[in-house]
Amino acid sequence: MHIVPIRTLGYVNSSQKVAVTLRGSNAFFAISPVNRCFHLYNLENMRLALMSAEAPGPITHLAAIDDFTFAACTPAVSTLTSSSGAAGSGSTIVVYDRAAIVAVLSVPVRDAPFHENGDEDENSDAMIEEDGESNDGGDTTAGSTSRVGNVSGLMIVGSVLVASVNNRLIMWNWLTKDYVGRISLESDFCISAMLHPSTYINKILVGSDNGRLLLVNHVTRSIVYEFPTLPAGISVLTQAPALDVAGVGLMNGSILVMNLKFGVTLRAFDQGNNSIVSCLSFKSDTGGKDRMGGGGLLASSDADGHVFLWDLELGKLAYDVPCHKGLVHTCEFLKSQPIMLTSGSDNSIKQWIFDSELDPPRIWKQISGHSKPVVKIRYVDREGKLLVSSSHDGTLRKLSTIQEAQNMEFSTAAMKKNPSIESDVAHSYVIDFDAYDPTLTTWDNVITCHANDSFTRTWTSRNGSLGSNACATTDGSPAKVVALSSCGSFAFIGSAKGSIDMYNVQSGNLKRKFDKAGGHKKIIVALAADALSIHLVSAAIDSCLKIWNIPSGKLEHTVPLPSSVSSLCLNRETNLIAIACDDMGIRVIDLDTRTTVREFWGHTNRILDLSLSPDSRLLASSSLDATIRMWDMPTGALSSVQKVDEPATCVVFSPDGNHLATTHVNERGVVLWADASIFGKAPPSLVAEMIESQNHAAAELSSAADKEAALLRLSKLPLSRVQLVMNIEVFKKREIPEELVNRPQLAPFFLGAMNTPQAVKGVDFFTGGAFPLSVENGQSEEKAESHVRRRHADTLVDEGRLADVDIDDFIARLLELSPAGLDFEIRLLTDPADREALLRGLVSHMKKGLDYEFLQAVLHLFLSAHGDEFLNASIDRGDSSSTTPKTNHPLLDELIEGVTGSWASLEELFHSNLSILEFIRY
Repeated sequence: MHIVPIRTLGYVNSSQKVAVTLRGSNAFFAISPVNRCFHLYNLENMRLALMSAEAPGPITHLAAIDDFTFAACTPAVSTLTSSSGAAGSGSTIVVYDRAAIVAVLSVPVRDAPFHENGDEDENSDAMIEEDGESNDGGDTTAGSTSRVGNVSGLMIVGSVLVASVNNRLIMWNWLTKDYVGRISLESDFCISAMLHPSTYINKILVGSDNGRLLLVNHVTRSIVYEFPTLPAGISVLTQAPALDVAGVGLMNGSILVMNLKFGVTLRAFDQGNNSIVSCLSFKSDTGGKDRMGGGGLLASSDADGHVFLWDLELGKLAYDVPCHKGLVHTCEFLKSQPIMLTSGSDNSIKQWIFDSELDPPRIWKQISGHSKPVVKIRYVDREGKLLVSSSHDGTLRKLSTIQEAQNMEFSTAAMKKNPSIESDVAHSYVIDFDAYDPTLTTWDNVITCHANDSFTRTWTSRNGSLGSNACATTDGSPAKVVALSSCGSFAFIGSAKGSIDMYNVQSGNLKRKFDKAGGHKKIIVALAADALSIHLVSAAIDSCLKIWNIPSGKLEHTVPLPSSVSSLCLNRETNLIAIACDDMGIRVIDLDTRTTVREFWGHTNRILDLSLSPDSRLLASSSLDATIRMWDMPTGALSSVQKVDEPATCVVFSPDGNHLATTHVNERGVVLWADASIFGKAPPSLVAEMIESQNHAAAELSSAADKEAALLRLSKLPLSRVQLVMNIEVFKKREIPEELVNRPQLAPFFLGAMNTPQAVKGVDFFTGGAFPLSVENGQSEEKAESHVRRRHADTLVDEGRLADVDIDDFIARLLELSPAGLDFEIRLLTDPADREALLRGLVSHMKKGLDYEFLQAVLHLFLSAHGDEFLNASIDRGDSSSTTPKTNHPLLDELIEGVTGSWASLEELFHSNLSILEFIRY
């Protein structure tokens, strides 16, 4: 099984600026970059409208107009490409038409000296790819790091796409995808912000990280004006609703409202925290009174998650709104709407509405995911459509694999209503949880344990709310692991001191304390109950596995292990326990026999998690060596190895076994994997590379290929069709009418003559009219046959030309014919050269071991139609010791040899299998 990633769940934004587009008069859409693709959200209902195709690397900047989206991405350096040197450090610009990639623009990196008149090196043209091919025929991939640069910003000015790269402005015509040119500024001028001022035709306002501000004409490629140097580097530029007015955000937290025409500052603000101004936006609706022509408010954001609203008329701070946890990289007022859109590094997008000019904004709509890496995931339904995930951010979320609108965060609002539930549940993250199908119970179906907390809490995934029960460990130590029984009625809690407690989930009452005398003495790391809730399996860092009797709470068996257990997985259908140990080995133990049935070795670092497929035929394991390995349980062999950029912290098979869900280090989403063989030919596995470097695997693979070549292969035709070809004469007889149909002697004149088929020798009714070999009164069979040939001139080959065509191709076309059509083609082989050519093709195919049963059916039809032609070849027995009869016809000798040889191998297999069956019976 070779797995391939198909989708990532839980991501809303990958800490990059969100682009807002307006379609029509009031249809707003947000384009949010998510790693290598982008999501398009309809801001009316915050629903996901579409997902784009994957770009060559993570998307860093976006620009959009109409149906086109331009994404600047940096090629990713992964473990799969770093060894070959294919990854680069530069950027490319991917052009999307809606969600499909239509072109890829590569950015040149060579610096040219600054010219005041805009001249540049004529050999410094950028490269463009159309559908993966460059217009000059050269290779424009990211393999050459010396020809690409890092894009720091994108902007659309009319029909020109402008990208800022260090001290250069690179331009393309986004309609034709043609390269326009570039403007190279001074070497110490590093572009940090760009703006196209309204009504300033062909002008671009460019700011640098050293405080310089230039107005550049991108057509003449010249500097129009340079403003006085500002006290700090420029981080953001934005257009005000009023003409000639722009907002300038600085890296020291200062904000300037400047008149570009006169070069003067109209307003100056300071965020006061010496933090970079990450975003600026002017409120453009007509609700307020502003002498500058806007709505009277200017929004700015910082790196601490705050959005500051400034009153432009009074020149002071109006509101300080905490919006996100971490950097706010998007803060934008929707055009002519009292709505502000924000997004931050906490993986969320929010809409804020202004109910009045006197009140601060409130959250109107939002969509979010985990703000910190995911710790654990579990499926909670039998169809594999819903997942529950926990994260370091202290939240529990439900994720849908089919519809993102069903994603939700578990609420902790019940803490305000129930004082018995301690409030620290909102501050400590979930270290372990277990979930049960909510459709099978009416009570809470999720239980969690939190960091440094002796209480576990119950939740319900039906409405995503906190339950009323808090179950504590009896020894007072922090809870380390939890598990639910197969019926969902009981919860098992393992503590840091080695005790195991059993609670009733419905009532929250303690049902049983497992015997401490023979129990664990150290931290419990895993718990699992079997399907009948009779046995409980526990593992701790004391290098042993214990099996408990749940009804009595007594210890039944202890399995000593060579090292501590890091992960455990129990398949309740097969009672197989997979255990990952700190010695980097995986052991599979049968719960019924209490013996080790499999051992797997191959990981080169600590194993993080395990998962058994529903049928226990596959075992998935993840490790700190940044690989996900699939093990075949029946054979005990390694099935495939998937290298990943970040180690997978959790792996779990879906209930139907079709998908594998994983979480990764420093990743806030859940990756879904599927078996590549389901969708087509699977790519070559990394296992082949690993085996070739160990134990002389090349010889083993070649010998396996030789054995495969000696096999007999059947055709892809259904068995019923082959049987129909073998018994076609029987079906022909069934189609002949029992009574002749004759034309009436005295038919009325207005009926005319009726051509009715005659049930005579030579009639073929089996073809349903496609082969009307009817012999009328006074007509010879030769004449009828020539009539058939005239009516069927579209046969596969012309008479006497079969020897000139590719016989393998002819047999492949025979495979596509119906039984009647196949019989018709073979009967038309009247030329001796054609018959010999077909026999040679049959012999050749038999030697290759291809289409065995179909060739036998074709040979049967051929001998039935033309067997009399070969009767003149007298049989010569030759040597009496020979088991194969010899003839005077060499072609027949080859045919007999091929048939008897193939049958001998089949007969040997039949006898071998019959012997095994007889042995099993008795």
